[in-house]
Amino acid sequence: KQWYQRRVRDHLIYIALNVSNKNMVDNNNSNNNTNTVYTPFLKGMLGGVSNVIAITFLNPLDLLKIRFQTQGEGSKTAKKVYPGIIKGASIIYHQEGFSGLFKGLSISVIRELSFSSTRMGLYQPVRHMISKDEASAHTLSTKLMAGMLSGAIAATLFNWTDIIKIRFQADKAPTKSQRRYRGVIHAIRTIWREEGLFTGLYKIS
Repeated sequence: KQWYQRRVRDHLIYIALNVSNKNMVDNNNSNNNTNTVYTPFLKGMLGGVSNVIAITFLNPLDLLKIRFQTQGEGSKTAKKVYPGIIKGASIIYHQEGFSGLFKGLSISVIRELSFSSTRMGLYQPVRHMISKDEASAHTLSTKLMAGMLSGAIAATLFNWTDIIKIRFQADKAPTKSQRRYRGVIHAIRTIWREEGLFTGLYKIS
């Protein structure tokens, strides 16, 4: 699932950047300072939008991944409800309906537009900030450090989207009225009120 999502995202970014470059090239010489800021922002937004498109199609696989990981929690002897991808998707479809396969899509979209956009948009500025010169900005160690820092910043800011996404997708209630959370805003308020900010929305594990 993650491999397909990366492939879709990379192709969409490539297409979007090539289209946008036609408009950017003419202004390159006269507006370099603006483009310096604009390009990372554009890459971040394109990355986020590309991930949104990918997750829209791949949400059922993401949902199944969460169900596989959470089934049998708290009991080593519990019988597996979802024995495989095809069977698991069929069970969810018959028990929760077609919309059940797309649980958590709303918060997944928010996650990609926030977390993924920030992570990809910060990479280039962070890489240049931690490098001594243009040559060192292209070394493997600098790229790895920039990737880790930009990812850490994005994860710190938007960890709450992962918490809510997992809870939405793990909820097996067939109708909205039976689900624990009515929506994203209700989930934020409920988790903050019942579990706290750092021990709920921003807890690590």
